[in-house]
Amino acid sequence: MALLVCCCILLSALVLVLAGKLMSVHRAAREISALYQEKIKEETNVGISVSTGDKTMRQLAAELDSSLKLLRKEQLRYTRGDMELKQAVTGISHDLRTPLTAVCGYMELLKQEELTEKAKEYLSVMENRVAAMRELTEELFRYSIVLSKEEYGVKEPVSLNRAFV
Repeated sequence: MALLVCCCILLSALVLVLAGKLMSVHRAAREISALYQEKIKEETNVGISVSTGDKTMRQLAAELDSSLKLLRKEQLRYTRGDMELKQAVTGISHDLRTPLTAVCGYMELLKQEELTEKAKEYLSVMENRVAAMRELTEELFRYSIVLSKEEYGVKEPVSLNRAFV
């Protein structure tokens, strides 16, 4: 009978220790979850750390921290690539507009010369192609302007009463 009482006391102590351990793990999980949500929203290099001594929870926090650092690195790479692409589109659009304007000027000068019918036909084809190219270049230029805008949907108050006066 004494052995049974001793076993019950031992099991009760073990249950209390395990319940304490389980509560500690639950607290650490909530802590990790809250820190993860906080870190994912802000741009910070401060890692996720937990106050528990549980090895598994510390490992989980370290792995989440590592994943966040990798995510931030990829976001930075994406942002830089996006900026480089915008700059390249803007540069290309400007680089195309300048020689195209010069070609149009030379075509205007050529129109003033005395030309054969065949040369006039060729000049007409060139004008059509240059007009199409100018339209595409202008579209690219407008696109580069849209890309360079950082804010969309900025609301401004508008008084319609003044519009009808």
